Amino acid sequence: MTLADERRAIAQGMAASRAATGADERRAIGQRLVNERRGIKEDLNALEKSPRKNAQLPQLERRGTRGPAVGVGSWNPNRVPSSGGGGGLVSPITEVSRTYHPDRLVWSSEGLVAFTRKPTNELLMQDAEGTQETRVFLNAP
Repeated sequence: MTLADERRAIAQGMAASRAATGADERRAIGQRLVNERRGIKEDLNALEKSPRKNAQLPQLERRGTRGPAVGVGSWNPNRVPSSGGGGGLVSPITEVSRTYHPDRLVWSSEGLVAFTRKPTNELLMQDAEGTQETRVFLNAP
């Protein structure tokens, strides 16, 4: 017997041993998986107490179908500032003073250039009526 004949015999033997179980076994496994999935789905549906409701989205009015309307607001006299004005600063706003955080050395992204940055710490401003406002800034990297 030659080597080719021996290989052919081995291949035929393997095909014969697999032929009886291969396709049928794969079909049976597939059918078992389908049945298991159906069973799991039925079990999960049985746990649900009420059937699902398909909620309908609300109908929106078509654009331009509603006529003009008057706005409605509520007036609360307790919310009026005691100064008699509307609150806030009055333009023009001028800078009175500024303080700085310690100088910081900043490098460029490629690391070739460095420069010094003076980050602002506190800024004092004054409006036209003499009201002063202070802004404090974080010393961020």
